[in-house]
Amino acid sequence: MNFKLKDEYIRLSKKNRLYHLDIPLVGLTGGVATGKSTVSSFFKKEGFNIINADTLVHNIYKEKESLDFIKKTFPGAIIDGSIDFKILRKLFFENKINKQQIESFI
Repeated sequence: MNFKLKDEYIRLSKKNRLYHLDIPLVGLTGGVATGKSTVSSFFKKEGFNIINADTLVHNIYKEKESLDFIKKTFPGAIIDGSIDFKILRKLFFENKINKQQIESFI
């Protein structure tokens, strides 16, 4: 299968694109459970390069600075010296302030 972005969706010339890429960079966004991972998997199988923000965030959480931030800001989300993501997720969705603090850090 060969994909080509329709010309009407290409708004920037190569000269004006991020990193002067030969092809446009396409962002895939959506809410929780809307099929982003499914679509990304499809594109990856077709040979497209994928930048997965979830993977990037998971890598950020592996850093010592992240552990220190969570220890300081959400100590209840630390179990046996590690971040308990089930607890952190609950705290994240519990209120706007928690969400803003975590998003600002990330």
